[in-house]
Amino acid sequence: MPAIRPYESPALQFLLGPALRPGGLSVTQRAAELCDFSGKDRVVDLGCGLGATVDFLSRREIDASGLDCSASMLAKARSRYPSARLVRADADRLPFRSEILDGVFCECVFSLLRDPVLVLAEVHRVLVGRGRWALSDLYLQPQSHPPTPAGVSPISCLAGARLRPQMDLMLQDAGFSILAWEDHTDRLKHLAAELVFAGIPLSEFFAFPSAGLHLQMPLQDGKPAKPGFALWILQKESCRG
Repeated sequence: MPAIRPYESPALQFLLGPALRPGGLSVTQRAAELCDFSGKDRVVDLGCGLGATVDFLSRREIDASGLDCSASMLAKARSRYPSARLVRADADRLPFRSEILDGVFCECVFSLLRDPVLVLAEVHRVLVGRGRWALSDLYLQPQSHPPTPAGVSPISCLAGARLRPQMDLMLQDAGFSILAWEDHTDRLKHLAAELVFAGIPLSEFFAFPSAGLHLQMPLQDGKPAKPGFALWILQKESCRG
């Protein structure tokens, strides 16, 4: 039986709404402000899910389109936003020519990628020189440690989370400069409270356990790790490495 992909859970879709992430579109709006995209910019949302970011950017008169690997998610997105330009494809094989995009959004997707290094190379390839990338995702706070423990599903949001210095180094090694970084863990805490209030286990969001796997948080000094949620604003540099 295929593993359940994050955010395909009907319960989470109902609770989170079309944005499918902590804070809804609030962090998306902040990212758009920091990137200062205009109507002439061509922007793609990687892992567009139900299409909320594509619709948000399009309403700001930005030339926006979305990409997702899930046929079921795209079907729902097309039903919700019939005029949105949406494509089914994998993030590690982007269906775009080199240096054609002015911007990329990647929200709560990076920690789920099978091969993040390959995706980094693809994003670098398709962005124009000094193109901007809005990346938001979970990260591990300082008291956490990076290795994924046995028992955490490999498709877990938490399984791919990294300490901020590790994440920064990975992004810089791939040829991106970090223009801004903001902590938005308050949105994650608010979401956790909503999950508890709705009677939805936190593992529904963090691990999506399947085939008998269950959430087991990374440990630091015998205590569970503390995930955070952050926004990176990145810029493609002409030289890599």
